[in-house]
Amino acid sequence: MICDRCRQDKPESGFYPSRLARGIHQCKACINADQYDWRKRNPEKSLAARKRWRIRHREDNLRKAKEWRANNPDKVRAQHRRNREKHKAHLTLWNRDYKRRIRLLVLAHYSGGFMACSCCGEGTIEFLTIDHIAGGGRQHREQSGAHSICLWLKARGFPPGYRVLCMNCNHALGRYGFCPHKIVAAVGVGT
Repeated sequence: MICDRCRQDKPESGFYPSRLARGIHQCKACINADQYDWRKRNPEKSLAARKRWRIRHREDNLRKAKEWRANNPDKVRAQHRRNREKHKAHLTLWNRDYKRRIRLLVLAHYSGGFMACSCCGEGTIEFLTIDHIAGGGRQHREQSGAHSICLWLKARGFPPGYRVLCMNCNHALGRYGFCPHKIVAAVGVGT
Protein backbone atom coordinates (compact mmCIF):
# COMPACT_ATOMS: atom_id res chain seq x y z
CA MET A 1 0.00 0.00 0.00
CA ILE A 2 1.38 3.42 -0.96
CA CYS A 3 1.24 6.42 1.39
CA ASP A 4 -0.45 9.45 -0.22
CA ARG A 5 1.96 11.79 1.52
CA CYS A 6 5.46 10.27 1.44
CA ARG A 7 4.73 8.03 -1.61
CA GLN A 8 6.49 5.06 -0.02
CA ASP A 9 5.23 1.52 -0.37
CA LYS A 10 4.51 0.17 3.13
CA PRO A 11 2.76 -2.91 4.53
CA GLU A 12 -0.79 -2.57 5.78
CA SER A 13 0.48 -2.69 9.39
CA GLY A 14 2.17 0.68 8.69
CA PHE A 15 -1.25 2.34 8.45
CA TYR A 16 -3.91 3.06 11.07
CA PRO A 17 -6.97 0.83 10.35
CA SER A 18 -9.40 3.54 11.43
CA ARG A 19 -7.86 5.96 8.91
CA LEU A 20 -7.91 3.38 6.13
CA ALA A 21 -11.61 2.74 6.78
CA ARG A 22 -12.25 6.45 6.16
CA GLY A 23 -10.20 6.40 2.95
CA ILE A 24 -7.16 8.19 4.38
CA HIS A 25 -4.06 6.53 2.97
CA GLN A 26 -1.33 8.17 5.06
CA CYS A 27 1.17 5.97 6.90
CA LYS A 28 1.58 6.07 10.67
CA ALA A 29 4.91 7.90 10.38
CA CYS A 30 3.40 10.73 8.30
CA ILE A 31 0.34 11.09 10.54
CA ASN A 32 2.54 11.15 13.64
CA ALA A 33 4.81 13.77 12.05
CA ASP A 34 1.76 15.92 11.17
CA GLN A 35 0.44 15.65 14.73
CA TYR A 36 3.85 16.53 16.16
CA ASP A 37 4.07 19.60 13.93
CA TRP A 38 0.52 20.68 14.86
CA ARG A 39 1.35 20.36 18.58
CA LYS A 40 4.45 22.52 18.09
CA ARG A 41 2.47 25.19 16.21
CA ASN A 42 -0.47 25.14 18.66
CA PRO A 43 0.93 24.50 22.16
CA GLU A 44 -2.07 26.01 24.00
CA LYS A 45 -4.63 23.99 22.05
CA SER A 46 -2.52 20.86 22.41
CA LEU A 47 -2.21 21.33 26.18
CA ALA A 48 -5.96 21.93 26.51
CA ALA A 49 -6.75 18.84 24.43
CA ARG A 50 -4.41 16.66 26.51
CA LYS A 51 -5.93 18.03 29.71
CA ARG A 52 -9.47 17.24 28.49
CA TRP A 53 -8.37 13.75 27.51
CA ARG A 54 -6.77 13.12 30.93
CA ILE A 55 -9.96 14.29 32.69
CA ARG A 56 -12.20 12.08 30.51
CA HIS A 57 -9.99 9.02 30.98
CA ARG A 58 -8.87 9.60 34.58
CA GLU A 59 -10.42 6.51 36.16
CA ASP A 60 -9.23 4.23 33.39
CA ASN A 61 -5.68 5.62 33.58
CA LEU A 62 -5.58 5.23 37.38
CA ARG A 63 -6.80 1.64 37.09
CA LYS A 64 -4.23 0.81 34.40
CA ALA A 65 -1.42 2.43 36.41
CA LYS A 66 -2.42 0.48 39.52
CA GLU A 67 -2.50 -2.78 37.53
CA TRP A 68 0.89 -2.03 35.99
CA ARG A 69 2.42 -1.33 39.42
CA ALA A 70 0.93 -4.58 40.78
CA ASN A 71 2.25 -6.60 37.80
CA ASN A 72 5.71 -4.95 37.74
CA PRO A 73 6.92 -4.60 41.35
CA ASP A 74 10.58 -4.94 40.35
CA LYS A 75 10.29 -2.09 37.85
CA VAL A 76 8.48 0.05 40.43
CA ARG A 77 11.22 -0.59 43.00
CA ALA A 78 13.91 0.21 40.42
CA GLN A 79 12.11 3.43 39.48
CA HIS A 80 11.83 4.46 43.15
CA ARG A 81 15.51 3.65 43.65
CA ARG A 82 16.49 5.77 40.62
CA ASN A 83 14.34 8.67 41.83
CA ARG A 84 15.80 8.47 45.34
CA GLU A 85 19.33 8.49 43.92
CA LYS A 86 18.54 11.31 41.51
CA HIS A 87 16.99 13.49 44.23
CA LYS A 88 18.99 12.24 47.21
CA ALA A 89 20.23 15.64 48.40
CA HIS A 90 16.80 17.25 48.10
CA LEU A 91 15.06 14.33 49.85
CA THR A 92 17.60 14.36 52.68
CA LEU A 93 17.03 18.07 53.31
CA TRP A 94 13.26 17.70 53.00
CA ASN A 95 13.16 14.74 55.43
CA ARG A 96 15.37 16.53 57.93
CA ASP A 97 13.21 19.66 57.76
CA TYR A 98 9.97 17.64 58.01
CA LYS A 99 11.16 15.70 61.06
CA ARG A 100 12.35 18.93 62.69
CA ARG A 101 8.94 20.56 62.15
CA ILE A 102 7.11 17.50 63.52
CA ARG A 103 9.42 17.41 66.55
CA LEU A 104 8.74 21.07 67.31
CA LEU A 105 5.01 20.48 66.90
CA VAL A 106 5.08 17.52 69.32
CA LEU A 107 7.25 19.37 71.86
CA ALA A 108 4.92 22.38 71.73
CA HIS A 109 1.87 20.16 72.23
CA TYR A 110 3.20 18.17 75.19
CA SER A 111 4.83 21.17 76.89
CA GLY A 112 1.70 23.31 76.64
CA GLY A 113 3.44 25.68 74.24
CA PHE A 114 6.28 26.60 76.65
CA MET A 115 8.94 24.32 75.09
CA ALA A 116 10.68 23.57 78.37
CA CYS A 117 11.48 20.56 80.55
CA SER A 118 8.58 19.90 82.91
CA CYS A 119 11.05 18.93 85.66
CA CYS A 120 13.89 21.47 85.64
CA GLY A 121 12.64 24.11 83.19
CA GLU A 122 15.48 23.65 80.65
CA GLY A 123 14.41 25.49 77.52
CA THR A 124 17.11 24.66 74.99
CA ILE A 125 15.22 22.90 72.21
CA GLU A 126 18.12 20.61 71.31
CA PHE A 127 18.14 19.19 74.88
CA LEU A 128 14.43 18.40 75.03
CA THR A 129 12.89 14.98 74.46
CA ILE A 130 9.61 13.12 74.91
CA ASP A 131 9.14 10.97 78.02
CA HIS A 132 6.63 8.21 78.69
CA ILE A 133 5.04 9.31 81.97
CA ALA A 134 4.34 5.73 83.07
CA GLY A 135 7.77 4.50 81.87
CA GLY A 136 8.29 1.69 79.40
CA GLY A 137 9.80 3.68 76.53
CA ARG A 138 12.06 0.83 75.39
CA GLN A 139 9.21 -1.67 75.39
CA HIS A 140 7.06 0.80 73.48
CA ARG A 141 9.73 1.22 70.79
CA GLU A 142 10.16 -2.55 70.48
CA GLN A 143 6.42 -3.23 70.24
CA SER A 144 5.48 -0.38 67.92
CA GLY A 145 8.62 -0.51 65.76
CA ALA A 146 8.52 3.29 65.73
CA HIS A 147 11.81 4.88 64.66
CA SER A 148 10.65 8.34 65.69
CA ILE A 149 8.43 8.86 68.72
CA CYS A 150 7.42 12.29 67.40
CA LEU A 151 6.15 10.92 64.08
CA TRP A 152 4.37 8.13 65.95
CA LEU A 153 2.66 10.58 68.35
CA LYS A 154 1.54 12.91 65.56
CA ALA A 155 0.17 10.02 63.47
CA ARG A 156 -1.96 8.95 66.45
CA GLY A 157 -3.32 12.40 67.26
CA PHE A 158 -1.12 13.20 70.30
CA PRO A 159 -2.34 10.56 72.79
CA PRO A 160 -2.04 11.28 76.53
CA GLY A 161 0.68 9.75 78.71
CA TYR A 162 3.69 11.72 77.45
CA ARG A 163 5.53 14.82 78.58
CA VAL A 164 8.55 16.93 77.67
CA LEU A 165 11.76 16.46 79.66
CA CYS A 166 15.35 17.43 79.05
CA MET A 167 17.76 14.62 78.26
CA ASN A 168 19.32 14.79 81.73
CA CYS A 169 16.01 14.43 83.56
CA ASN A 170 14.81 11.72 81.18
CA HIS A 171 18.06 9.76 81.56
CA ALA A 172 18.03 10.05 85.36
CA LEU A 173 14.42 8.88 85.53
CA GLY A 174 15.15 5.93 83.28
CA ARG A 175 18.38 4.94 85.01
CA TYR A 176 17.70 5.74 88.69
CA GLY A 177 13.94 6.00 88.84
CA PHE A 178 14.05 9.60 90.06
CA CYS A 179 15.37 12.97 88.94
CA PRO A 180 18.01 14.74 91.08
CA HIS A 181 16.20 18.05 90.51
CA LYS A 182 13.26 16.77 92.55
CA ILE A 183 15.50 15.76 95.46
CA VAL A 184 17.35 19.09 95.40
CA ALA A 185 14.02 20.95 95.34
CA ALA A 186 12.59 18.81 98.19
CA VAL A 187 15.69 19.19 100.41
CA GLY A 188 16.13 22.86 99.56
CA VAL A 189 19.82 22.59 98.65
CA GLY A 190 21.14 25.53 96.70
CA THR A 191 18.53 28.00 97.92
